[in-house]
Amino acid sequence: MSQETLEGEKQQVGFIDRLIEGLAAQQASMAESRTVKRFLLNVAVSIHSCVNGTNHVFGGWAGEASYEGLSILTTFELFPGRELNVNFEPAVGHPCHMPVKLTHCDKRVGGIYRSGGNFCYDDAPAGRGE
Repeated sequence: MSQETLEGEKQQVGFIDRLIEGLAAQQASMAESRTVKRFLLNVAVSIHSCVNGTNHVFGGWAGEASYEGLSILTTFELFPGRELNVNFEPAVGHPCHMPVKLTHCDKRVGGIYRSGGNFCYDDAPAGRGE
């Protein structure tokens, strides 16, 4: 199975455009009161992280997505400021990694953590989602 690595602004923006446009075609925006429209993604994802030269892969659940980023549910704490690669294979049908920089992590009930992060475009595109 081939793995798609999203390199360069064109590939990254194209992937997120296709992902969000597909979600928007299926549903109304979740939170109209927010500045950026978010859509329910609701898929299992694998999260790839490198700590002290060691690669780690663990499971998570992508909840909402927007042009700027997404929310992730896990059973462990993720730390803001870290950059992770999120594999969207369940959403697109083949391995497809997108870098995400974590902005926050909140503990929820039952040992669940809800984290949010921004997509790390190589050249941050201005005006995404407007």
